[in-house]
Amino acid sequence: MTTRVVLRWLFVAVVFGFVAKLGSDDLDGGPWGYLLPVATVLVAVFVLTALHEGGHLLAALALRLKVVAVQVRVAGHSFVQVGPSPDERALPPRFVLMHLAGPAVDFALAFGLFRYASASLPPVARGCVLAAGLTAAVLCLGNVVPHRGRAGVRSDGAQILRWVFQPASQRASLAAAAADPAARG
Repeated sequence: MTTRVVLRWLFVAVVFGFVAKLGSDDLDGGPWGYLLPVATVLVAVFVLTALHEGGHLLAALALRLKVVAVQVRVAGHSFVQVGPSPDERALPPRFVLMHLAGPAVDFALAFGLFRYASASLPPVARGCVLAAGLTAAVLCLGNVVPHRGRAGVRSDGAQILRWVFQPASQRASLAAAAADPAARG
């Protein structure tokens, strides 16, 4: 993990922790009232990334897509790679569902955490739950919005659009990957 990535995540954690602090109505909670939500964001990123990819993995298995590789990394590209035959039936809807599963997990967790934060909790605990919920919501949004990351990797939203509007191109990509397994990475 590079220093730049660590600083970026630390900045995000501080901002989210501060926003959660404001949302918990506990501006007099002392240093723990600020530090715990920040720490919660840092831990939540690891946990939420694993759960997001777990959603993709469970969906791929349920949809009988051949899972080739799974990688979960916070500072890098996390993915569940599947390698079905390009001739399999109903690939576009199966891939759309698989790509929706990760953001659906993020959304469900954000919704659940925000609901839990509305319960009667001590202010510091509410700040931590809000920080985790905000992290889940941002991860959901960041995965649903179609874009390419720094490494040229497409978001789940971009993959969904490609499977909906360019299924023949996607099948051709699968065929090329099946013909040259070294190009799959």
